[in-house]
Amino acid sequence: MYGRAVMRIRNPENEGFDSSVDLWSLGVTFYHAATGQLPFRPHGGRKNRRQMYDITRNKEGGVISGVQKTENGQIEWSKELPATCRLSLGLKQHLTPILAGLLESNEKKKWNFNTLFNEVEKIDEKMIIHVFCPHKWSLLRIYIKPEASYSGFQELIAEQSEISAENQILIFEGEVLLTLIESEISPVRNYPKTISEETPVYVFSKIVMEPRQFQVAIYRMYCFDNNFV
Repeated sequence: MYGRAVMRIRNPENEGFDSSVDLWSLGVTFYHAATGQLPFRPHGGRKNRRQMYDITRNKEGGVISGVQKTENGQIEWSKELPATCRLSLGLKQHLTPILAGLLESNEKKKWNFNTLFNEVEKIDEKMIIHVFCPHKWSLLRIYIKPEASYSGFQELIAEQSEISAENQILIFEGEVLLTLIESEISPVRNYPKTISEETPVYVFSKIVMEPRQFQVAIYRMYCFDNNFV
């Protein structure tokens, strides 16, 4: 697509543009919105059209970004969103395969609009349960099907918290979560409605875990008085 649109590289068998152009554009737009950066960046930017073409043509399946930091340097490929992306880990897990499908360069593996709509609908049908993990000191957003059971909830927490399901202790408002639901097979849609970002479920580990260090310093913010303009 990039070759035909920008490089004017002609292919007698495929001279026109189809829906894959729109899907690719959506993938680039989604990535840009999520990260603040374009997914494929040659050294010299968009002026380096030849390198941009090579990046988009030669990338492997599943790759969602490729960056060249020096002239004629190696391309740094990635199948994941960058650490600087502010989206929650839960949303990243669902968005990443969508980006991979939209930015697929293999004609046989490219998504169509039906596939995109189906995958987006799957996300939209999920509910979000907020879980705070002291071990990682982070608020987890668990995207889960409303009919999922307690064990399914635990498995999704394990993916984000590094605490295996069998070692989890789930607490909500000072009570063990299991005592607040009818049974382990009760669907998560019936969990307390007061679970929220402000009052999340807490996940603790039954075993001692290695302490973690914050990757960035947390500075105390200056407090301005009410008269500050």
